[in-house]
Amino acid sequence: RIEAWRMISNNLKSKFKDALFHWKLKADFKKPQQIDFIKQLNSYLVSNIGMVEALTSTREQYAATYGKKHVIVQITDNLIKASSTGLGFNKLMAKYFDPIIAVGFELAKQVSGDKSAVLNIVDLVEQEAMLKRTLVTSLAMPGFVLCLGIGAQYVVGGYILPMVPGKTLPDTPEVNFSLSVYSILSSYWPVALTFFCFVFWMFAQGQANWMPNGSFGKNAKRIEDYIGVNSLSLHITKWLSNFRKKLDTVWPFSIYREFWSIRLLRLLGYLKLADVEDIEALKVIGNFSPPYIQYFTKQMIRGTGIGSEKKDYFGKELVSDTQMIRLRRYFENVDNETFAKGLVEVSKNAEIDLKLQNGKYITKFQMTGFFLGIILVFLGLGGVLDALAGYQNNL
Repeated sequence: RIEAWRMISNNLKSKFKDALFHWKLKADFKKPQQIDFIKQLNSYLVSNIGMVEALTSTREQYAATYGKKHVIVQITDNLIKASSTGLGFNKLMAKYFDPIIAVGFELAKQVSGDKSAVLNIVDLVEQEAMLKRTLVTSLAMPGFVLCLGIGAQYVVGGYILPMVPGKTLPDTPEVNFSLSVYSILSSYWPVALTFFCFVFWMFAQGQANWMPNGSFGKNAKRIEDYIGVNSLSLHITKWLSNFRKKLDTVWPFSIYREFWSIRLLRLLGYLKLADVEDIEALKVIGNFSPPYIQYFTKQMIRGTGIGSEKKDYFGKELVSDTQMIRLRRYFENVDNETFAKGLVEVSKNAEIDLKLQNGKYITKFQMTGFFLGIILVFLGLGGVLDALAGYQNNL
């Protein structure tokens, strides 16, 4: 019995330590810290020392600064152990780091001498983070004003107007509109809730795991795997496939695909410049990427393996038509280095295009959000004033 309690106690301690480490990982090792880590590691790797020695030097520096119990020191210890034994290193990289930074590690291992490409990958992560911050901050205020206007209509139509004395409310557009908004929101709130839950799920998990062929997750599960192959399951899978492809063209959902197309082109270009073979480079990117991108890397690996022309498979359904026009000139009659530099160049042009495109949509949403929100607030106020005026006239 004592032995059993000891085993239970050790098991609970182990789970507690794992939970604490996971919490520290999420809290203290976000993208900015990951970027600092890869920069610090790269500063040692430029001297052409081995990965284990570079990780050890990085660990010592973090331990001297933050203490030996800091989560980054623990992460580095695990990486050193995995790198020394050759077991589980890639799994740890996928667990601890953003996919792009994980590929940056792989690139650092492949490149000897000049490792500026690693810092260029880090720069891509920073540019993406800046673009996302701009997107969120730019949309926050008009989104708030729009929600304020809708909320004002709901409160006016459902609570303020019914409190106005009198048997009937005046038949004015403002009063009728507020009552209609309240009635619609009260009756169809489950639909609205489902929509917002879907949008939240898409940004949190759906975009990464929902593939263009209608399958989901790392194991590429389809409806047929749960209810069998029949006309219903096939129709559902086809609908899911078409719907996902349609979402990839609708802003802001399209941002995810565009971000990843830039990532794929940039990472593949740098890996090829490091003399990594096409299939091996695509496998490296796929290993650290979500299922959505693995769907495309597998297509490209298949196309490369059977010797198809690049125009028939490269970036198909992932790279936008605009960027594909730029890419096509590198598909034929170019050597490996020219093609690799072309991928990097096109990805940088795509990054500029994405900023301009998002700026256009952000401006439209800001104008629409502010305008509709203010109009809704004034319509609600007009409904209250109309109701009060109608009550005064009936006295």
